[in-house]
Amino acid sequence: MGTSAVTVLGGLGLFLLGIHHLTEGLKGLAGDSLRRALQTVVGGRLSAVVSGALFTVLVQSSTATTLTVISFVSAGLVTFSQAVGVIIGATFGPPPNWQTLTHARVRRSGNGAAASP
Repeated sequence: MGTSAVTVLGGLGLFLLGIHHLTEGLKGLAGDSLRRALQTVVGGRLSAVVSGALFTVLVQSSTATTLTVISFVSAGLVTFSQAVGVIIGATFGPPPNWQTLTHARVRRSGNGAAASP
């Protein structure tokens, strides 16, 4: 086993340990009010997709959204089908961010071409 394989396995182990601790923390934090709030936000299919997109825009990371939702499912706060809707919405969140940044850079450059960083 090479050094890179050990590094990958170690990183995967740390990742899984982090997910485990996040899930356990959510189980301890999860009161009835948090469960009700999440059920209200992601109760329907469309609301789950929209909330996934909005959360992704807020945190600027579809990966963070996906990992958070996986932890919510593991903690029993949302169902699997609700989580699928949120994850689908998370894939729609990043494009508006990039479009907003691109338009702002084009306007700032003044010549119709994107400004260099």
